[in-house]
Amino acid sequence: MNGQGKSMVGGTQPALPRASACGTAPLPAMPMCPILLPIDGYEMAGVLGAGSMGIVYNAWQITPRRHVALKVLTFGPLSPTLVRRFDQEVEILGRLEHPCITRLYAAGTIEAGNRKTPYFAMEFVQGRSLVEYARAHDLSIRERMALLHQLADGIHYAHRQGIIHRDLKPANILVDNHGQPKILDFGVARFEQAGNHITCSFDGSKGLVGTLSYMSPEQSQGFPDGIDARTDLYSLGIIAYELLTGRLPYTLDGKSWVAAIRQIETTEVSAPSRTIPALKGDIDAIVLKALAKDRDQRYATAADLAADIERYLHYLPVRARAPTLR
Repeated sequence: MNGQGKSMVGGTQPALPRASACGTAPLPAMPMCPILLPIDGYEMAGVLGAGSMGIVYNAWQITPRRHVALKVLTFGPLSPTLVRRFDQEVEILGRLEHPCITRLYAAGTIEAGNRKTPYFAMEFVQGRSLVEYARAHDLSIRERMALLHQLADGIHYAHRQGIIHRDLKPANILVDNHGQPKILDFGVARFEQAGNHITCSFDGSKGLVGTLSYMSPEQSQGFPDGIDARTDLYSLGIIAYELLTGRLPYTLDGKSWVAAIRQIETTEVSAPSRTIPALKGDIDAIVLKALAKDRDQRYATAADLAADIERYLHYLPVRARAPTLR
C-alpha cells in the first residue's frame, strides 16, 4: 500500500490509501488524520497508512530501541471474522523468519473506546514497491530476474510452513535501500491445512480473497478449498510479467466483475516478448509456465520456479518449455 510513490511501511510522505482488495469500504470510524494513540513501550511518530483491517503507524519501540511499523486493528465495528483474521496474521508472521519476509517483533492489546484493541509491531521497511524500485534504479532484465529469484525463494519458505499468501502483488512487496525485497501483508493469508482458512468477500456473494488483477483462475472462482501453493505461483507470474514488461498481461479496468473473472479464467496470456522482444526464449517459457491456466501445468513448487530462474541467471538450459501446438 503506497502513496505518492512511497510505501506504506517505509515511505517518507505517505498518503492514506484506499481499503485493501479484501475490504468492502474504507475504515468507517477513521478521520482523515487519525489520532496518534499512546501505546506503552512505543513512541508514535506518524501514520503510514490504513486498510480494511487497521491503521499502520510509524513508531519507535523503546526497548529494544528500534524503528517499527505498528499495526492497530480498525477502530470501527469489530466483527469476529475481522478479529480472527487479525489474530491469524499475528500467528502467521510469528512463524516466519526469512530475509524476504517482514519480521514480527511484538503483539498485544490497548484500551481504546472502552474495549481492548489488538496491535502488533513489525519490521519497518524503508524502501519502494517492487515495480517502482526497478523503475527508479533502471534495473536490467537480469537484475529483475534476480529479484524474482529471491521472491520465489521467500514464497517457497512460507509454503513450507504451510502458509499461502493469497494476495501477492507489487504493492505488497517492498525493496529496501540494500536491494532486499520484503513481502508484506499476510492479512488474508491462510494455512494450507483444512479448516484453518478465513475468507472475506468483495461483493457479499463469493468468497473472493486477494486482488483481482493478480488473481489465479481458481482463486477467482471463490472456492477456498480449490486454492493451494500454486495459486501464489500464478500471482508471482503476474508480478514477473509486470516487472519485466511494465504492464499487466491483461487489463481488467472498466470491466464488470463477471467479465473480469471470465477473462482471468479463459484469456490466454501473450508472451512477454510480444512487449519486450529481448525476453524471447527462456524468460517467455518461465513466465508462461507460471501463468498456466491449468495449475497442474504450472511449476509444482516455488522452489522449482526459483531453480529455473537460477538456471537462467547462470546461462544454463531452463526446464520450462514454450507450449507446442499439441
